[in-house]
Amino acid sequence: MNEENNKRYKVMIIDDNDTIRMLAQEFLSQEGFIVSEAVNGLQALEIIDSIGPDIILLDVEMPELNGFETCIRLRTSVQYRSTPILMLTGLDDSQSIDRAFTVGATEFATKPLNWTLLRHRLRYMLRASETINQLGESQHSLVAAQRIAQMGNWRLDVTTGLMEYSEHLYTLLGIQVDQSPSTFDTLLSSVHSEDKDSVQLWIDEARKSPQESNIDHRIINGDSSVLNVTQQLEPEYDSNGEVIFLHGIVQDVTERRKAEDKIFHLAYYDSLTDLPNRELFKSELDRVLANAIENAGVVAVLFIDLDDFKKVNDTFGHCVGDQLLQKVSRRLENSVRRIDAPHCKRYDTQDEVIARMGGDEYTILLSSINNAKEAEQVASRILQNLSKPYKIDSNDVFTSPSVGIALYPDSGDTADELLKNADMAMYCAKRGGKNLYMTHDREMSEEVQRRHKLDSQLRGAIDRGELHLHYQPQQNLSNGLMDGMEVLLRWNNVELGNVPPFVFIPIAEESGLIVAIGEWVMRTACYEAKQWLNDGFIFSRVAVNISVLQFLRPDFPDLVASILEESGLEPNSLELEITESLLAVDTEHAVQTLRKLKAIGVQLSIDDFGTGYSSLSQLKNYPIDRLKIDKSFIDGIAFNVEDAAIVNAIIAMAKSMKLKVLAEGVETVEQLGYLKENHCDEVQGFFLSHPLPKDDMRHFLITHSISTDNSKDQRKSA
Repeated sequence: MNEENNKRYKVMIIDDNDTIRMLAQEFLSQEGFIVSEAVNGLQALEIIDSIGPDIILLDVEMPELNGFETCIRLRTSVQYRSTPILMLTGLDDSQSIDRAFTVGATEFATKPLNWTLLRHRLRYMLRASETINQLGESQHSLVAAQRIAQMGNWRLDVTTGLMEYSEHLYTLLGIQVDQSPSTFDTLLSSVHSEDKDSVQLWIDEARKSPQESNIDHRIINGDSSVLNVTQQLEPEYDSNGEVIFLHGIVQDVTERRKAEDKIFHLAYYDSLTDLPNRELFKSELDRVLANAIENAGVVAVLFIDLDDFKKVNDTFGHCVGDQLLQKVSRRLENSVRRIDAPHCKRYDTQDEVIARMGGDEYTILLSSINNAKEAEQVASRILQNLSKPYKIDSNDVFTSPSVGIALYPDSGDTADELLKNADMAMYCAKRGGKNLYMTHDREMSEEVQRRHKLDSQLRGAIDRGELHLHYQPQQNLSNGLMDGMEVLLRWNNVELGNVPPFVFIPIAEESGLIVAIGEWVMRTACYEAKQWLNDGFIFSRVAVNISVLQFLRPDFPDLVASILEESGLEPNSLELEITESLLAVDTEHAVQTLRKLKAIGVQLSIDDFGTGYSSLSQLKNYPIDRLKIDKSFIDGIAFNVEDAAIVNAIIAMAKSMKLKVLAEGVETVEQLGYLKENHCDEVQGFFLSHPLPKDDMRHFLITHSISTDNSKDQRKSA
């Protein structure tokens, strides 16, 4: 045989004619075939399984079992159902030929045989058989592949409307092959009721304007389970370019959709609260803004931060903090009416979202509003609901929200602008006292820009030498001489000029710069005080104000000791002033820190006493040397009975606890007289002296310093 077919095929010749069998054996063997023989049908059926022929030559007229009956029996066997069978007959009538094909013959040939032509015919039959077998295998593989891929297909004749289903499409639809007709209506009847209109419209459009397209929808399987499927459609054209068929593929993507949804949820939802996260919120905000820009709509972004959330974590632990965040999330959902902000799911088309941005920050997108007032109503409900107590693990936990509001188009036309301005408004609400809302406006932006510029300039103020210390003298009322001085910080910037302390100190505290600035102030004050003492001036102390951030640092006592050692100033010549509210931050820590400072030898005073959270009875817990009565009480002591009563109570209590009392903000002779009469120990204020720069303070010391034993007035020259 030639290279076209190198395989040696097995041929079985079944014929009662000895001559025919001999010629077949000789000729076909020479052509490369492996030839086996049988003298009749019965013998053939007995030995055929041991031979396994690739092709069979079968005579019609044989004794015992003729060729027709033999062919019928072969075709009932699965093994020989598709084996090529060439019927050999001496009968050249159409009736015999028809019967040969009826019983399953592949081809027929009449005797006498032309062996040369027979060789070509056998090759043709074998090639055709292989092609059919391959097609069958491909069909089987296709069915298996469709089953594995959860895929079925259909074909629609656009002219007749007739439709054909693949085997697995019946399985997907949950119907038997003979249960329902293969029509588009049958397919449509399995489509989820909410998706039928869109699928019908899709197929109608395909009929009018055939082109490749696809659609995602749901079907109801025979067991009433809901499957997510995707359908793809492709037209088939005839030679004239007319559409004759529409081919569709239906694939079950339910599991894939579940996996996609899980991945989507992990990527775009917060794992703790199950709310959308920052990425999904920004995506939804971009989409809503595009629609608002096109339709001249109004969009509001609310930025929410929980007040003092850190205290909850520090007091109860992060587990309680996490539960609080979950409860806050649910209250937010309940605070915002569905018309304001339905919960966002992946396939929702609503234009409102509640999201957790991270930490204790949340955002709300409102698009179903008409003006700022409606957004403020939502913010008001949030304040009311989130400020109620939370019961967590038998603990009553309290927090409150600060809310910032930014609206399109007034506060920006991009997601980043609205988020930035809502965040800005939220921080303004915090600075305004917390547990309130503020709406962003132009003045707020200008204020933030001004604060940013102040912050930027303040960061280099120490290196540029722009910070200076002023000193306000403190008078001892028992002898009328200066007994100490309070250090006050001043900032003169080349670009901004003189910036008041009440402006830049809060910015320094917010940014954390107050720690470095406070260290500079203490070190500079100690060095300058030491220099004055070395020059012979005598005073009992220099008082330095301490910020909360400084005081809360665990290394603060070590820093104080280090500065005193560097400067050479005696510890009892340094007084540290702490605010009354600072003691309420962490009582246990405050007591420990104060005791460490007292062990160093410094003096301690409470500044602005009477305006904070501590009570008079709490003072016994603190190693304090001095109370400074706030100026707000001193202003009215000469004519306001309540202020006078408060001042008298503070003085009496301090005396009983052996504490010194200093009155701040003394500006009139009447105030000074009243304080003297009621045995206040010390005063400071404009009546005595304004805060003085270093050189002026040196001059003040020349005439107002006193000796250490207070026995006589010491006058020192510069």
